[in-house]
Amino acid sequence: MNYIKNLYYGNISPATQRFIKDSEYAELFKSSETLREDLEKKLSDENTDDLDVLCETYSKLMSITAEDNYSEGFRNGAYLILDILLGKNDNLYIEEI
Repeated sequence: MNYIKNLYYGNISPATQRFIKDSEYAELFKSSETLREDLEKKLSDENTDDLDVLCETYSKLMSITAEDNYSEGFRNGAYLILDILLGKNDNLYIEEI
């Protein structure tokens, strides 16, 4: 396994992950699509346009949140590694190998 090499060559792309069929995510996605279709039938064209803008804006917000959470998780992992390697105990003396 050469994760760094795969990352360098673009073989790793967390932003393009797919969800598992029949997962909780898949069920919620299907439910939201059905709800949206039912709502569009009840709305005028102008209101449907407003719904589209609302959904697009929400989608952009979720994308920004996902990107920021991914970056923050990556940083937290790096801080954890640094603490494992460089951290000290306040009360115990641990002999270094």
